[in-house]
Amino acid sequence: IYEVLKSYKKICHNTFSNIVGINVIGANQTVCHVWFKDEKLKQIIRELPAWSEILKEGPPEQPSTHAQLVTAISTHLGKDILDKDAMIADSERLIQLAQLQDSINWLIQYVDSFVENLQCDKELQDQLTGGNMKLLEDCRNLLNERMSELLQLAEDCLMILYLEIRVQCYYHLLIVLRKQEYKVDMVNSDPDSGVTLLNKFLSQLEEKIRDFLPLSHTKFLFEGLGYIMSSVIISNASYIKEINNGGLKKMSRNILALQQNLTNITLTHELELERARFYYELLYQKPEEILRNIVEQQKRFTKSEYVELIQLYYRSNRNSKNNNKRSEKQLNLHLVKLNEIMENESDSSSEEKPNGAEL
Repeated sequence: IYEVLKSYKKICHNTFSNIVGINVIGANQTVCHVWFKDEKLKQIIRELPAWSEILKEGPPEQPSTHAQLVTAISTHLGKDILDKDAMIADSERLIQLAQLQDSINWLIQYVDSFVENLQCDKELQDQLTGGNMKLLEDCRNLLNERMSELLQLAEDCLMILYLEIRVQCYYHLLIVLRKQEYKVDMVNSDPDSGVTLLNKFLSQLEEKIRDFLPLSHTKFLFEGLGYIMSSVIISNASYIKEINNGGLKKMSRNILALQQNLTNITLTHELELERARFYYELLYQKPEEILRNIVEQQKRFTKSEYVELIQLYYRSNRNSKNNNKRSEKQLNLHLVKLNEIMENESDSSSEEKPNGAEL
C-alpha cells in the first residue's frame, strides 16, 4: 500500500507541477506561482475564517481580513498591467486542479478509514503483520506520513485555485481601469469587454468546479472577490486620465455587471461593489460638495482615496491655460481643506473612544 501511495503521490505532484509551472523559473513563471511562493501571503489566506471551515478547525485566534490580503497582493503589482502569458489562461487546467484535489481527498478519506479499521480489527492486523505490533506501528506511521504529504498537496491545489482566480480579477480589471477611455459621448449598453471576459471566466469556472469540490471549498474560492474588485476599481482612479458623465455611466455599468455576476455565484448581495459605485458617483458633485458630505455624513473612504477622486475631478474639467492655473489653485485649496477635515474626523474618533469605554 505504501509503495502504491508513493507512486500515486509522484503522479499527482507531477500533474500539479505541470499545471502551475513549478519548474519554470525567471520571467516565464505564472503570476499565481510567484504569489504562491510568498509565505506571508499564504499565511494571510490560511488565517481567513473560510479556510478554517474547510479544514474543519476552530476559527483562528486572530483571523485575517481581505483588506490584509489586498495589501499583500499589492506588493507584487507595479504600474504595468499583468502579463497575459503569465496566467493560467486555460480554464481546463484549473478544472484539472479541482479534479486532482478531489481525487486526493477521496484517497485520503479511504486510507484514513483503512487505518482506523486496522487499529481495531485484530484479524486484519494478524493478516498483515503476523501479530508483530512493532511492524504494525511502523505501517501506521508510514501511511500517516504519506497521507500528510498528500493532504498538503491537496491544500496546495486549493491555494493555487484561490490565487489564480484573483490573478484573473486583477488582470482584467487593471485593463478596464488603465487602458479604457472614460471621456465618452456615446455610452454602449454593454459592459467593457474586460468585464465581460472576467464574468464569463468566473461563472464558467464556478459551474464546472462545483461538480468536484465540496460547497465549503467553492465558497472559499469565491468569497471576498467583491472586496478585491472594489479595491482595484477604487485604487486605480489615478490611472484614469479624464472622466465625464458618459464615463461615469460606463463605470457604473461595469460595476453593476460585476456585482450581478458575482451575486449569482455567491448567492449573496455583494455590498463591497456598492462602495466602488458610490465612490465614482461622487464625481457628479463638485469638490466643495464632496467635502461637505464628508463633514455631514462622515467619511466613507480613506484620505488618499478622496485625494485621487478630487484630482480626477480637476483633470476632467480643464479648459484654457488661464483656467488651468486657477483650477490648480482651487485643487490645492480643496486638498488642504480635505486634510483639515480628515484630521478633525480622526480627532473626533479618538475623543469618542474613552467615552464609550466609560459607558
